[in-house]
Amino acid sequence: MSELSPAVVKDDAFTIAFRGAYFVLHPSMRRVRGEFGGKVVADSEEAVLFVEFRDPRDRAREMTENKFWMGRCEYHWPIKDVDMSAFRANGRRRHDPRIGEGAYYDLVVDGRVITDAAWVWDAAEDDAEVLNTYIGIFSRALDGLYEEEDQITGPRNPYHAVEVRHSSRHVQVEVDGVIIADTTQSRILYETGLPPRYYFPRQDIRGQYLTRTDLRTTCPYKGECIYWSVKTEGDTRENLAWSYIHPYPNAGKIEHLISFYIERGATLIVDGQRLPAPGTPFPPGFIVKPTAKREGE
Repeated sequence: MSELSPAVVKDDAFTIAFRGAYFVLHPSMRRVRGEFGGKVVADSEEAVLFVEFRDPRDRAREMTENKFWMGRCEYHWPIKDVDMSAFRANGRRRHDPRIGEGAYYDLVVDGRVITDAAWVWDAAEDDAEVLNTYIGIFSRALDGLYEEEDQITGPRNPYHAVEVRHSSRHVQVEVDGVIIADTTQSRILYETGLPPRYYFPRQDIRGQYLTRTDLRTTCPYKGECIYWSVKTEGDTRENLAWSYIHPYPNAGKIEHLISFYIERGATLIVDGQRLPAPGTPFPPGFIVKPTAKREGE
Protein backbone atom coordinates (compact mmCIF):
# COMPACT_ATOMS: atom_id res chain seq x y z
CA MET A 1 0.00 0.00 0.00
CA SER A 2 1.13 3.58 -0.60
CA GLU A 3 2.55 5.62 2.23
CA LEU A 4 0.02 8.28 1.27
CA SER A 5 -3.54 7.78 2.37
CA PRO A 6 -5.22 6.19 -0.69
CA ALA A 7 -8.67 7.45 0.17
CA VAL A 8 -10.22 10.57 1.58
CA VAL A 9 -13.75 9.81 2.70
CA LYS A 10 -15.54 12.66 4.41
CA ASP A 11 -18.92 12.58 6.12
CA ASP A 12 -19.81 16.10 5.00
CA ALA A 13 -21.55 16.68 1.70
CA PHE A 14 -18.72 18.66 0.14
CA THR A 15 -15.77 16.30 0.10
CA ILE A 16 -12.38 17.93 -0.39
CA ALA A 17 -9.61 16.24 -2.33
CA PHE A 18 -6.57 16.62 -0.13
CA ARG A 19 -3.06 16.80 -1.55
CA GLY A 20 -1.69 13.26 -1.92
CA ALA A 21 -5.07 11.53 -2.07
CA TYR A 22 -5.38 8.69 -4.58
CA PHE A 23 -9.16 8.94 -4.80
CA VAL A 24 -12.12 10.45 -3.05
CA LEU A 25 -15.68 9.27 -2.61
CA HIS A 26 -17.85 12.28 -3.35
CA PRO A 27 -21.48 12.09 -2.14
CA SER A 28 -23.79 12.58 -5.12
CA MET A 29 -26.68 14.06 -3.11
CA ARG A 30 -29.08 13.00 -5.88
CA ARG A 31 -30.98 9.94 -7.02
CA VAL A 32 -28.90 8.05 -9.58
CA ARG A 33 -30.06 5.11 -11.65
CA GLY A 34 -28.66 2.99 -14.46
CA GLU A 35 -30.57 1.10 -17.17
CA PHE A 36 -29.53 -1.71 -19.49
CA GLY A 37 -31.66 -3.73 -21.89
CA GLY A 38 -34.83 -1.95 -20.78
CA LYS A 39 -34.19 -2.88 -17.15
CA VAL A 40 -33.23 -0.71 -14.18
CA VAL A 41 -30.09 -2.41 -12.85
CA ALA A 42 -29.10 0.20 -10.24
CA ASP A 43 -31.16 2.82 -8.43
CA SER A 44 -29.98 4.66 -5.34
CA GLU A 45 -30.08 7.92 -3.41
CA GLU A 46 -26.80 6.92 -1.74
CA ALA A 47 -24.54 6.50 -4.78
CA VAL A 48 -21.12 8.10 -4.56
CA LEU A 49 -18.71 9.35 -7.19
CA PHE A 50 -15.39 7.54 -7.16
CA VAL A 51 -13.01 10.29 -8.31
CA GLU A 52 -9.56 8.97 -9.11
CA PHE A 53 -6.30 10.90 -9.18
CA ARG A 54 -3.84 8.95 -11.29
CA ASP A 55 -0.75 9.66 -13.34
CA PRO A 56 -2.14 10.40 -16.87
CA ARG A 57 0.60 8.27 -18.42
CA ASP A 58 -0.59 5.21 -16.50
CA ARG A 59 -4.18 5.86 -17.55
CA ALA A 60 -3.18 6.28 -21.19
CA ARG A 61 -1.47 2.89 -21.17
CA GLU A 62 -4.51 1.23 -19.60
CA MET A 63 -6.98 2.71 -22.06
CA THR A 64 -4.75 1.85 -25.00
CA GLU A 65 -4.95 -1.75 -23.77
CA ASN A 66 -8.75 -1.33 -23.56
CA LYS A 67 -8.87 -2.07 -19.84
CA PHE A 68 -11.03 0.92 -18.96
CA TRP A 69 -13.38 3.31 -20.74
CA MET A 70 -13.73 6.20 -18.31
CA GLY A 71 -12.79 4.89 -14.87
CA ARG A 72 -11.37 8.20 -13.73
CA CYS A 73 -14.78 9.25 -12.41
CA GLU A 74 -17.54 6.67 -12.04
CA TYR A 75 -20.60 6.15 -9.90
CA HIS A 76 -20.44 3.47 -7.24
CA TRP A 77 -23.77 2.16 -5.98
CA PRO A 78 -24.37 0.48 -2.62
CA ILE A 79 -24.71 -3.21 -3.46
CA LYS A 80 -28.06 -3.26 -1.64
CA ASP A 81 -29.45 -0.85 -4.26
CA VAL A 82 -28.32 -2.87 -7.28
CA ASP A 83 -30.10 -5.73 -9.05
CA MET A 84 -27.24 -8.20 -8.82
CA SER A 85 -29.16 -10.70 -10.98
CA ALA A 86 -28.04 -8.53 -13.92
CA PHE A 87 -24.36 -8.94 -13.03
CA ARG A 88 -22.30 -12.11 -13.32
CA ALA A 89 -18.83 -12.59 -11.88
CA ASN A 90 -16.56 -13.69 -14.73
CA GLY A 91 -13.56 -14.86 -12.73
CA ARG A 92 -11.29 -12.00 -13.75
CA ARG A 93 -9.61 -9.99 -11.04
CA ARG A 94 -8.58 -6.36 -10.74
CA HIS A 95 -5.58 -5.30 -8.67
CA ASP A 96 -4.46 -1.91 -7.48
CA PRO A 97 -1.65 -1.65 -4.91
CA ARG A 98 -3.29 1.41 -3.33
CA ILE A 99 -6.76 -0.13 -3.04
CA GLY A 100 -6.50 -3.91 -2.97
CA GLU A 101 -8.17 -6.69 -4.96
CA GLY A 102 -11.44 -6.68 -6.82
CA ALA A 103 -13.63 -8.92 -8.95
CA TYR A 104 -14.92 -8.05 -12.44
CA TYR A 105 -18.55 -8.63 -13.40
CA ASP A 106 -20.23 -8.89 -16.79
CA LEU A 107 -23.50 -7.05 -17.32
CA VAL A 108 -26.02 -9.59 -18.67
CA VAL A 109 -29.68 -8.88 -19.51
CA ASP A 110 -31.78 -10.97 -21.91
CA GLY A 111 -28.68 -12.45 -23.51
CA ARG A 112 -26.95 -9.09 -24.08
CA VAL A 113 -23.50 -9.04 -22.51
CA ILE A 114 -21.00 -6.28 -21.73
CA THR A 115 -17.75 -7.87 -20.54
CA ASP A 116 -16.05 -6.39 -17.47
CA ALA A 117 -18.82 -3.79 -17.12
CA ALA A 118 -18.61 -3.61 -13.34
CA TRP A 119 -16.39 -4.47 -10.43
CA VAL A 120 -16.47 -4.92 -6.67
CA TRP A 121 -13.42 -4.28 -4.53
CA ASP A 122 -14.13 -7.40 -2.47
CA ALA A 123 -10.69 -7.27 -0.86
CA ALA A 124 -10.10 -3.54 -0.48
CA GLU A 125 -7.68 -2.65 2.28
CA ASP A 126 -7.05 0.04 4.88
CA ASP A 127 -8.76 3.37 4.10
CA ALA A 128 -10.26 1.86 0.95
CA GLU A 129 -12.10 -0.89 2.84
CA VAL A 130 -15.36 1.08 2.63
CA LEU A 131 -15.46 0.20 -1.10
CA ASN A 132 -16.26 -3.44 -0.23
CA THR A 133 -19.93 -2.46 0.14
CA TYR A 134 -20.20 -0.77 -3.29
CA ILE A 135 -20.26 -1.91 -6.90
CA GLY A 136 -18.73 0.32 -9.57
CA ILE A 137 -20.36 0.27 -13.00
CA PHE A 138 -18.73 1.75 -16.09
CA SER A 139 -21.18 4.40 -17.26
CA ARG A 140 -20.33 3.64 -20.90
CA ALA A 141 -21.59 0.10 -20.44
CA LEU A 142 -25.11 1.28 -19.58
CA ASP A 143 -27.84 2.08 -22.07
CA GLY A 144 -28.99 4.95 -19.89
CA LEU A 145 -27.62 6.79 -16.86
CA TYR A 146 -29.88 9.23 -15.01
CA GLU A 147 -29.43 11.84 -12.30
CA GLU A 148 -32.94 12.39 -10.98
CA GLU A 149 -34.98 12.47 -14.23
CA ASP A 150 -32.27 13.86 -16.50
CA GLN A 151 -30.33 11.46 -18.70
CA ILE A 152 -26.60 12.17 -18.73
CA THR A 153 -23.79 10.86 -20.94
CA GLY A 154 -21.61 10.13 -17.93
CA PRO A 155 -20.84 11.35 -14.42
CA ARG A 156 -19.01 14.65 -14.06
CA ASN A 157 -15.96 15.00 -11.90
CA PRO A 158 -16.76 17.80 -9.40
CA TYR A 159 -13.09 18.86 -9.57
CA HIS A 160 -13.12 19.14 -13.38
CA ALA A 161 -13.75 22.47 -15.11
CA VAL A 162 -14.46 23.49 -18.72
CA GLU A 163 -14.14 27.12 -19.82
CA VAL A 164 -14.18 28.78 -23.25
CA ARG A 165 -12.54 32.10 -24.15
CA HIS A 166 -12.65 34.17 -27.34
CA SER A 167 -9.26 34.89 -28.92
CA SER A 168 -8.06 37.37 -31.54
CA ARG A 169 -4.71 35.62 -32.05
CA HIS A 170 -3.74 34.59 -35.57
CA VAL A 171 -4.19 30.82 -35.43
CA GLN A 172 -3.59 28.34 -38.24
CA VAL A 173 -3.68 24.57 -38.64
CA GLU A 174 -1.31 22.91 -41.09
CA VAL A 175 -1.52 19.33 -42.34
CA ASP A 176 1.19 17.91 -44.62
CA GLY A 177 2.36 21.42 -45.50
CA VAL A 178 -1.14 22.68 -46.38
CA ILE A 179 -2.92 25.36 -44.32
CA ILE A 180 -6.30 23.82 -43.48
CA ALA A 181 -7.61 26.50 -41.12
CA ASP A 182 -6.73 30.18 -40.69
CA THR A 183 -8.52 32.58 -38.34
CA THR A 184 -8.31 35.50 -35.95
CA GLN A 185 -11.66 34.53 -34.39
CA SER A 186 -10.86 31.27 -32.63
CA ARG A 187 -12.26 30.16 -29.32
CA ILE A 188 -10.03 28.37 -26.84
CA LEU A 189 -11.44 25.62 -24.66
CA TYR A 190 -9.63 25.06 -21.37
CA GLU A 191 -10.35 21.76 -19.65
CA THR A 192 -8.82 20.42 -16.45
CA GLY A 193 -5.92 18.08 -17.17
CA LEU A 194 -5.99 18.61 -20.95
CA PRO A 195 -4.14 20.97 -23.28
CA PRO A 196 -6.01 24.06 -24.55
CA ARG A 197 -8.00 23.33 -27.71
CA TYR A 198 -8.42 25.94 -30.44
CA TYR A 199 -11.81 25.87 -32.19
CA PHE A 200 -12.22 27.42 -35.64
CA PRO A 201 -15.28 28.99 -37.31
CA ARG A 202 -16.28 26.86 -40.30
CA GLN A 203 -15.92 29.77 -42.71
CA ASP A 204 -12.21 29.90 -41.82
CA ILE A 205 -11.61 26.23 -42.70
CA ARG A 206 -10.82 24.89 -46.17
CA GLY A 207 -13.62 22.36 -46.23
CA GLN A 208 -12.48 20.60 -49.40
CA TYR A 209 -9.88 18.78 -47.33
CA LEU A 210 -12.38 17.45 -44.77
CA THR A 211 -14.63 14.39 -45.08
CA ARG A 212 -17.23 13.45 -42.48
CA THR A 213 -16.81 10.02 -40.87
CA ASP A 214 -19.27 7.78 -39.06
CA LEU A 215 -17.60 8.20 -35.68
CA ARG A 216 -19.75 9.84 -33.00
CA THR A 217 -18.72 10.10 -29.37
CA THR A 218 -20.02 11.77 -26.25
CA CYS A 219 -18.32 13.67 -23.45
CA PRO A 220 -19.97 14.20 -20.05
CA TYR A 221 -18.58 17.75 -19.95
CA LYS A 222 -19.17 18.94 -23.52
CA GLY A 223 -21.79 16.76 -25.23
CA GLU A 224 -22.05 14.81 -28.49
CA CYS A 225 -19.22 15.01 -30.99
CA ILE A 226 -18.87 14.33 -34.74
CA TYR A 227 -15.65 13.85 -36.71
CA TRP A 228 -13.91 14.50 -40.02
CA SER A 229 -10.93 12.92 -41.70
CA VAL A 230 -8.40 15.22 -43.37
CA LYS A 231 -6.70 14.43 -46.68
CA THR A 232 -4.27 16.61 -48.60
CA GLU A 233 -1.63 15.25 -50.97
CA GLY A 234 -0.42 12.99 -48.19
CA ASP A 235 -2.15 10.14 -46.35
CA THR A 236 -5.70 10.39 -45.09
CA ARG A 237 -5.69 11.20 -41.39
CA GLU A 238 -8.78 9.56 -39.91
CA ASN A 239 -10.92 11.48 -37.41
CA LEU A 240 -8.41 14.31 -37.19
CA ALA A 241 -11.04 17.03 -36.70
CA TRP A 242 -14.12 17.18 -34.52
CA SER A 243 -17.05 19.38 -33.57
CA TYR A 244 -19.70 19.43 -30.85
CA ILE A 245 -23.19 19.62 -32.33
CA HIS A 246 -25.17 20.90 -29.36
CA PRO A 247 -22.65 21.30 -26.54
CA TYR A 248 -23.68 21.64 -22.94
CA PRO A 249 -24.13 25.22 -21.66
CA ASN A 250 -20.64 25.44 -20.12
CA ALA A 251 -19.15 24.73 -23.57
CA GLY A 252 -21.85 26.47 -25.62
CA LYS A 253 -19.40 28.91 -27.21
CA ILE A 254 -17.85 26.11 -29.32
CA GLU A 255 -21.12 25.02 -30.93
CA HIS A 256 -20.52 24.01 -34.59
CA LEU A 257 -16.87 25.14 -34.43
CA ILE A 258 -14.16 22.65 -35.44
CA SER A 259 -10.95 21.65 -33.68
CA PHE A 260 -8.04 19.44 -34.72
CA TYR A 261 -5.95 16.75 -33.03
CA ILE A 262 -2.52 18.37 -32.92
CA GLU A 263 -1.06 15.18 -31.47
CA ARG A 264 -2.20 13.15 -34.51
CA GLY A 265 -0.53 14.93 -37.39
CA ALA A 266 -1.86 18.49 -37.51
CA THR A 267 0.42 21.41 -36.66
CA LEU A 268 -0.89 24.38 -34.67
CA ILE A 269 0.59 27.78 -35.54
CA VAL A 270 -0.20 30.64 -33.15
CA ASP A 271 0.97 34.13 -34.10
CA GLY A 272 3.51 32.61 -36.45
CA GLN A 273 4.94 30.19 -33.86
CA ARG A 274 4.61 26.45 -34.37
CA LEU A 275 3.55 24.81 -31.14
CA PRO A 276 4.79 21.36 -30.10
CA ALA A 277 2.26 18.54 -30.07
CA PRO A 278 0.89 18.03 -26.55
CA GLY A 279 0.84 14.73 -24.77
CA THR A 280 -2.69 13.79 -23.71
CA PRO A 281 -3.97 11.11 -21.34
CA PHE A 282 -6.66 9.95 -23.77
CA PRO A 283 -6.08 7.98 -26.98
CA PRO A 284 -8.41 8.90 -29.89
CA GLY A 285 -11.88 7.37 -29.68
CA PHE A 286 -11.55 6.41 -26.02
CA ILE A 287 -15.10 7.42 -25.25
CA VAL A 288 -16.83 5.17 -27.78
CA LYS A 289 -19.41 2.98 -26.08
CA PRO A 290 -18.55 -0.75 -25.93
CA THR A 291 -20.65 -3.02 -28.12
CA ALA A 292 -22.95 -5.44 -26.35
CA LYS A 293 -22.69 -9.04 -27.52
CA ARG A 294 -25.25 -11.81 -27.45
CA GLU A 295 -24.39 -14.73 -25.22
CA GLY A 296 -22.53 -17.40 -27.15
CA GLU A 297 -20.86 -15.00 -29.58
